[in-house]
Amino acid sequence: MADKLSTQLFGAFLVFFVLQPFVIKSLELERAQKGDVIDGINQIKKYLKTYGYYRHGMKHTMGDRFDDSLESALKAYQESLGIGVTGRFDSDTMQAINVWCP
Repeated sequence: MADKLSTQLFGAFLVFFVLQPFVIKSLELERAQKGDVIDGINQIKKYLKTYGYYRHGMKHTMGDRFDDSLESALKAYQESLGIGVTGRFDSDTMQAINVWCP
């Protein structure tokens, strides 16, 4: 019985310490607004660019700043998925992009 309890506690601590940074990052992104600079936005921009969500000819930068072109790409992505078109990192968008599993 003690072995089972220690295994469960170990599993709980492991999940907490492994997932905590991703949960914090997703909450940080969900609060992001244009002009914010958040580590990891660059990876999302690469993802959206790879799959063609930036409009042809639209100037965009690949840094970690939430800019107009990212908002536009997010809207195109959300529209294509049939989820609410907000241009922000809402929970549906976060799940679709799967931000916490880079």
